[in-house]
Amino acid sequence: MLAVSPFNSEVDVALRSSVALWAACPAAISSQRLVYYDYLIVHSSDVSGPKSLHPGTPYRSGELVTRRSLVQTAIALLSSLQMIEISPTDSGFLLAIAAPGLGFVDSLESTYAGRLRERALWVSAEFGSLTDGDLGQMLEANAPRWGAEFEQVDLDDDSP
Repeated sequence: MLAVSPFNSEVDVALRSSVALWAACPAAISSQRLVYYDYLIVHSSDVSGPKSLHPGTPYRSGELVTRRSLVQTAIALLSSLQMIEISPTDSGFLLAIAAPGLGFVDSLESTYAGRLRERALWVSAEFGSLTDGDLGQMLEANAPRWGAEFEQVDLDDDSP
């Protein structure tokens, strides 16, 4: 039987997305910002925040690229459950937590949910004043070093 990881599944990303939107409330945010927030919530220690929610993985900065499709799937799921509101604007769509989503997030009682909420509130407070462009530039500038601590070292190399 194939083992399915609970991390980064559709449900896990939808949970994190709903909590990220809860933390941003009452603001509405772009789907791109939600992608950034999802990465930052999971890997908060990469940006000198609280201990990361999930263990670090090698070359995790590549997650910024693959995370977009996961977040899009989460948006579709949350929208189908009427947990989020999607509003069209001249520059694209904005996402906000809806009343059922607020109730859902408020009802979560596990230790993991508490840690998730803490990190989401931290990310929203720490990065909420940045534009999407500035946030993207900050992530892009720092991404190459994230996960680098797992790079393999050639022990046969005599160079200093």
